Amino acid sequence: MTIIEEVDERLQNRQTEEALEIIQNHLKKYPNDKQVLFKHYEVLLSFNRLPHARNVLNKMVKLFPDDKEVRSRLLMLTEIMRFEEKDIYASTNLNNDPWLD
Repeated sequence: MTIIEEVDERLQNRQTEEALEIIQNHLKKYPNDKQVLFKHYEVLLSFNRLPHARNVLNKMVKLFPDDKEVRSRLLMLTEIMRFEEKDIYASTNLNNDPWLD
Protein backbone atom coordinates (compact mmCIF):
# COMPACT_ATOMS: atom_id res chain seq x y z
CA MET A 1 0.00 0.00 0.00
CA THR A 2 1.41 3.39 -0.98
CA ILE A 3 1.44 6.38 1.34
CA ILE A 4 -1.30 8.03 -0.75
CA GLU A 5 -3.51 4.94 -0.54
CA GLU A 6 -2.97 4.76 3.22
CA VAL A 7 -3.94 8.42 3.62
CA ASP A 8 -7.00 7.96 1.41
CA GLU A 9 -8.09 4.96 3.48
CA ARG A 10 -7.78 6.98 6.70
CA LEU A 11 -9.78 9.82 5.17
CA GLN A 12 -12.53 7.42 4.08
CA ASN A 13 -12.71 6.20 7.68
CA ARG A 14 -12.88 9.83 8.86
CA GLN A 15 -9.52 9.57 10.59
CA THR A 16 -8.38 13.04 9.58
CA GLU A 17 -5.74 13.62 12.21
CA GLU A 18 -4.22 10.20 11.59
CA ALA A 19 -4.08 10.92 7.85
CA LEU A 20 -2.32 14.22 8.47
CA GLU A 21 0.09 12.54 10.88
CA ILE A 22 1.00 9.92 8.26
CA ILE A 23 1.69 12.68 5.75
CA GLN A 24 3.76 14.72 8.18
CA ASN A 25 5.83 11.72 9.28
CA HIS A 26 6.52 10.83 5.65
CA LEU A 27 7.51 14.41 4.84
CA LYS A 28 9.97 14.43 7.74
CA LYS A 29 11.85 11.63 5.99
CA TYR A 30 11.19 12.76 2.40
CA PRO A 31 10.52 16.53 2.46
CA ASN A 32 10.67 16.87 -1.35
CA ASP A 33 8.12 14.17 -2.20
CA LYS A 34 5.97 16.07 -4.67
CA GLN A 35 3.11 13.58 -4.72
CA VAL A 36 2.77 13.59 -0.92
CA LEU A 37 3.10 17.38 -0.77
CA PHE A 38 0.19 17.65 -3.22
CA LYS A 39 -1.82 15.23 -1.09
CA HIS A 40 -1.00 17.28 2.01
CA TYR A 41 -2.24 20.41 0.23
CA GLU A 42 -5.45 18.64 -0.88
CA VAL A 43 -6.20 17.30 2.60
CA LEU A 44 -5.63 20.69 4.22
CA LEU A 45 -7.76 22.38 1.56
CA SER A 46 -10.61 19.89 1.99
CA PHE A 47 -10.73 20.69 5.70
CA ASN A 48 -10.62 24.43 5.03
CA ARG A 49 -7.18 24.90 6.57
CA LEU A 50 -6.36 27.47 3.95
CA PRO A 51 -3.34 29.19 5.53
CA HIS A 52 -1.66 25.81 6.07
CA ALA A 53 -2.51 24.74 2.52
CA ARG A 54 -0.96 27.96 1.23
CA ASN A 55 2.20 27.25 3.23
CA VAL A 56 2.48 23.85 1.56
CA LEU A 57 2.09 25.44 -1.87
CA ASN A 58 4.69 28.10 -1.04
CA LYS A 59 7.11 25.34 -0.12
CA MET A 60 6.32 23.54 -3.38
CA VAL A 61 6.96 26.69 -5.41
CA LYS A 62 10.42 26.88 -3.87
CA LEU A 63 11.10 23.20 -4.50
CA PHE A 64 9.57 23.08 -8.00
CA PRO A 65 9.83 26.61 -9.44
CA ASP A 66 9.02 25.50 -13.01
CA ASP A 67 5.81 23.67 -12.10
CA LYS A 68 2.94 25.68 -13.57
CA GLU A 69 0.25 23.67 -11.78
CA VAL A 70 1.72 24.51 -8.37
CA ARG A 71 1.90 28.20 -9.25
CA SER A 72 -1.66 28.28 -10.57
CA ARG A 73 -3.01 26.53 -7.47
CA LEU A 74 -1.15 29.02 -5.28
CA LEU A 75 -2.63 31.95 -7.20
CA MET A 76 -6.12 30.45 -6.97
CA LEU A 77 -5.83 29.79 -3.24
CA THR A 78 -4.44 33.27 -2.59
CA GLU A 79 -7.41 34.76 -4.44
CA ILE A 80 -9.87 32.63 -2.45
CA MET A 81 -8.27 33.74 0.79
CA ARG A 82 -8.37 37.37 -0.29
CA PHE A 83 -12.13 37.15 -0.85
CA GLU A 84 -12.66 35.40 2.48
CA GLU A 85 -10.76 38.13 4.31
CA LYS A 86 -13.03 40.85 2.98
CA ASP A 87 -16.10 41.38 5.09
CA ILE A 88 -18.56 42.79 2.59
CA TYR A 89 -21.31 42.95 5.22
CA ALA A 90 -19.34 45.12 7.66
CA SER A 91 -20.18 48.28 5.75
CA THR A 92 -22.75 49.40 3.24
CA ASN A 93 -19.99 51.23 1.39
CA LEU A 94 -19.81 49.68 -2.09
CA ASN A 95 -16.08 50.47 -2.23
CA ASN A 96 -15.60 47.36 -0.06
CA ASP A 97 -17.39 45.08 -2.51
CA PRO A 98 -14.80 42.49 -3.67
CA TRP A 99 -16.68 41.89 -6.92
CA LEU A 100 -16.15 45.48 -7.98
CA ASP A 101 -12.32 45.29 -7.72
